[in-house]
Amino acid sequence: MPGLGAVVGPYLQRHARRFLDAADDALGPDGGGEGVHRLRVAARRLRFALGVLSPHGDGPACAHLSGLLRAVARPAGVLRDDDVLRTRLRGRLEGRDHAAEALAFQAGFVARRRARARKRMGAALAVPALRGTLEALARGEDPLGAQSAVPDAADAERVARDVLGRDAERVRACWPSDWNAARARDLHDLRIELKRVRYHLELLAPVLGDDSDGVRKQAKRLQVFLGEIQDARVARRHARRLARAAGEPLRKTFRRVARGERAAAAAARHEARGVTRAAGAVWERAAALG
Repeated sequence: MPGLGAVVGPYLQRHARRFLDAADDALGPDGGGEGVHRLRVAARRLRFALGVLSPHGDGPACAHLSGLLRAVARPAGVLRDDDVLRTRLRGRLEGRDHAAEALAFQAGFVARRRARARKRMGAALAVPALRGTLEALARGEDPLGAQSAVPDAADAERVARDVLGRDAERVRACWPSDWNAARARDLHDLRIELKRVRYHLELLAPVLGDDSDGVRKQAKRLQVFLGEIQDARVARRHARRLARAAGEPLRKTFRRVARGERAAAAAARHEARGVTRAAGAVWERAAALG
């Protein structure tokens, strides 16, 4: 089995390239769209990998790059959330009266927020240290000290199992004792921790030498339902804000959307409970790997 650096280095190279490719699309004239989504995913994978590397490579450099990536990811998250909200709103309004007017009102409602987020994202992407470090990684250079990180395979396996053990504890801490009473915010936190497990398994599978596909698939399956709960929660809150800001007849239209999102969240929560028996093994199996 390989050492830690032999796994983390190529992983950083691959996702640095993806980040740089997505950055150009995210700043495009169409407002970003799918490019923003790819940018966020690449940033998240890079940051999780940097967290693994930091204690064994150039820790200050890893922390600095992680902070620069976070500065991009935050405004990108605002843009991506608005895209998701608009897609959901369009689906709720399809075939209904006043659909075009409601969509136009929503676009105006978020226009200033989107403009501010695009400005912040553009400024964060323009920081020379971010692009310079990522371009060096994309070329296969080693600005973060990955190549010399834990070269011994046995030591690297211990590091990987420690990482997965900590991940399992985080999932365990978030796992609801009562899914009926669990708050949507807590379920969102669980979703984030499941992403951490997935991405760490994706990164560390060659070091662990274990077949981790089953754990990753279970985590992703539950994430789908947890994501729907979160999206419906945010969309309902957004629709209610739109209803307060709009006059009639759009106020009624947005209130109807909010009721639909409430029902969608309830349905997703029911579906999530249906998969928890199998998905509950996620943190148990991750703990076993750790």
